[in-house]
Amino acid sequence: MGFPPLFGGETNTFFCPVRKPQHSCLSVGRYAGDGGKRKHQLLIPTCRQAGREGGKALPFLMRLTPLRYSETPPIFFIGELSDIMIRSLGRKKSKIDASVFVSENAYLVGEIEIGRNSSIWPGAVLRADRFRIQIGRNCSIQDNCVIHAGMSDVLIGDNVTVGHGSIIHGAEIGNNVLIGMHTTLGIFSEIGDDCIIGAHSMVKDYFKVPPKSLVVGVPARIKRAVNRKEIERIRSASTFYVDLSRDFKKRGL
Repeated sequence: MGFPPLFGGETNTFFCPVRKPQHSCLSVGRYAGDGGKRKHQLLIPTCRQAGREGGKALPFLMRLTPLRYSETPPIFFIGELSDIMIRSLGRKKSKIDASVFVSENAYLVGEIEIGRNSSIWPGAVLRADRFRIQIGRNCSIQDNCVIHAGMSDVLIGDNVTVGHGSIIHGAEIGNNVLIGMHTTLGIFSEIGDDCIIGAHSMVKDYFKVPPKSLVVGVPARIKRAVNRKEIERIRSASTFYVDLSRDFKKRGL
């Protein structure tokens, strides 16, 4: 974990994420260095009150962001990941399994449910502002995907891989599905079990794809049935991202 060099002074103040900024744990850490050599050491004890109110211990969740580099000493804010990534919208709240990996650069808001061992990668936006988003187990929503439940629920089954930059807009996806990169699923479209949607495809609104189909094109058309090797590829993609997300989660990435 890297931190900016010390800009003069021997001690810097860190703020606890508890909503009351002036409570007794205001100074929960010290940032000490030897000035000219620009070395530093960070000591952050657990703030018990923050742990109770935030639900998790500080050392695991802390992220430091400099507010003003020019100050001596610099001032930082420690914020919880759950506050940064996952937002409620009125009474609409998320229900996310503890095993799920969510990148700190993703944005989730509204009524979202995510099942065990799934993963949400950097730049992904999940917006359940009008309806709900439900994602099953062992799914990966890859970098820069957009999922919006604006006109209907978005329902995604188990073992689904949604490739980089895809858009899922009010669609329904079954189990064991591979959505290729930069694919768009239109409103009320439905993808059956064991399907592959080719990269850069555009599935039109209301289009229904039967199980075990290979679909490609703009607009997307059913080309043929998937074979056994392709079904195995779908499962391999799911397994690969379950393992990768565990590694990212373990390393605190």
